Amino acid sequence: MIVDSMVHTEVYTGRPFYESFIFIAVVTGALSYLWLKKSHAPRKETMVLAVLLGAVVGFAAYPGALRLNQLTDQQGLQSYDYQMQADYSFIPDRKDLPVLTFPRERNMWSRYPKGYRYAFRLRKGGLGFYQVDLAPVYEKFQQDWYGKKTGSSK
Repeated sequence: MIVDSMVHTEVYTGRPFYESFIFIAVVTGALSYLWLKKSHAPRKETMVLAVLLGAVVGFAAYPGALRLNQLTDQQGLQSYDYQMQADYSFIPDRKDLPVLTFPRERNMWSRYPKGYRYAFRLRKGGLGFYQVDLAPVYEKFQQDWYGKKTGSSK
């Protein structure tokens, strides 16, 4: 998950499917426990391995769902216009798109006035949810920050 976030810049537009990830972890742990139990492995080792495997698969499901959604996308990233609200959330021009919120980037967005417009790049993959590409967003913030700080006209 950590390495994936360094390499890929697309994130969930809303709350990730934590319940699904937990379900996947529990099912994986239970199935691996039953399989290891059949092989007559010691009980403690069987439990520890089953829990660890379930946890690893559950954590891997978080970026895995993003990548699978990305791989099953038929149209690629599309740009959509959004308008920033007073609470720094972004409302789309189209009603069928998700509202975007960036709680961790609130400080960055506070530099822009209410009503600020920005075109976000979103994709809706085969799993049926939207994800947003933050690479252009971070690039814009860097250009605005360093451009204004150094006095250049970018």
